[in-house]
Amino acid sequence: MVKPCNLILKATIAMIIVLMNSYYIYPQNTLVSDTLIQPPDSIMQYITPLEYAFMMHEETNWIIKANALVNTQFGNLLNYKLGLEQRLTPSFTLNISLAGSVAWISEKLYHSDYINAAMEARWYYRLKQRRIQNKLAMSMSDNYIALGISDAHLMNKAVTENVIIPQYHDYLNFYLKWGFQRRFLKSGHADFGISAGVIKPMAKNSNYSLSLSTYVDLGFALARDKYNLKQEFICPVMKCYENRNYVLKSNLSHLVTIVIDEWISGFGLDPNISFEHKINQSSFSVNSELSAQFSFSRFKLTENSAYLSDSAVRTGYRTDNEKNYSTDINIVFLAEGRWYYNLKSRMFKGKCGNSLSADYAAFGAVYQFTSDELYNRFGYNRPFIFLKAGWQRLFSEHLYYDIRLGAEYYFKDDKYKGEIKPLISIAVGFQL
Repeated sequence: MVKPCNLILKATIAMIIVLMNSYYIYPQNTLVSDTLIQPPDSIMQYITPLEYAFMMHEETNWIIKANALVNTQFGNLLNYKLGLEQRLTPSFTLNISLAGSVAWISEKLYHSDYINAAMEARWYYRLKQRRIQNKLAMSMSDNYIALGISDAHLMNKAVTENVIIPQYHDYLNFYLKWGFQRRFLKSGHADFGISAGVIKPMAKNSNYSLSLSTYVDLGFALARDKYNLKQEFICPVMKCYENRNYVLKSNLSHLVTIVIDEWISGFGLDPNISFEHKINQSSFSVNSELSAQFSFSRFKLTENSAYLSDSAVRTGYRTDNEKNYSTDINIVFLAEGRWYYNLKSRMFKGKCGNSLSADYAAFGAVYQFTSDELYNRFGYNRPFIFLKAGWQRLFSEHLYYDIRLGAEYYFKDDKYKGEIKPLISIAVGFQL
């Protein structure tokens, strides 16, 4: 019997081959911006500037998506995802993705690898009516309902007494999703929604279980576009001539997390607020952020559980005679100085006013308070400093995004040695 994962991977390869063949049918390379044409002014008679920025005027037959995130607040976690979406009919598409994560709490204690191959059919249920009424193109920036299947592989390594004991877990997930996907200014991509499914572990004597979770994909997109974007059409969205001395922001990309599966059920809240203020009328600003992460998890402790084994018990996981839940609180305060090095250049080109919507370099520090019941830590804190480059844009009336790439340095303490970690994050949310 051929595993669904193999079928998904073969379908992915076949779709890439078809996509490459279709690309070379055309002698002109429409992915190069020099060959794109200007859209007719009549487009703006039917769509709003925000719909224009969401690329709803482009006929999109395929899109390649990629995103990655590094989280160093609880151990180390790298999430990545690559996707390819191909249109089948005007309202239906096929979306194939390969996602994974690598997590390690400590080089000597715990290591985990996770990979998930998925294939789903998406129905953009509003697209047909919106094409007729609002004169929109067949884009992939719209709301959808998806039905799919995924094959996941989880490998844990618990190290006890210098012996590595690997634990393998494979399971299928048949799921239903509701979400909304948006492209943004050609290269941006966001996909939010909620997913519910039925999980079937591949281990013997394993029972079906239900899953419910929210998902957020933020990253980059590549598609074959026909038109160049007109700056005068984007300005109402990007606030090209608006001067701003300060901005109040809240990142909504990880506000709520819900997880219900065979081994664990729980939820997480991650409210945060940031305040950024320019120094006089210069290109420098001071940004501060306060976030409070709260999570509650309940474990189903069985001998087949991914969260319990003889080695895992000896490395900190709970036994049947102990509590089967964990409550964690993490409060983080961040302060940084930013230099918007290309602000004057963007102002000269008419892309922004004297505001906080430009590329920047930043240096700052973070102090955090942690109460982690699972590892019996209360009041533990480990301050660190960071250096990063960022791309912040304030758009529409109350929206923003901020992409950050850099490095963090954690100071040496009585438990850990000094170390440098990567920093990759994307914030999308509400601004005033």
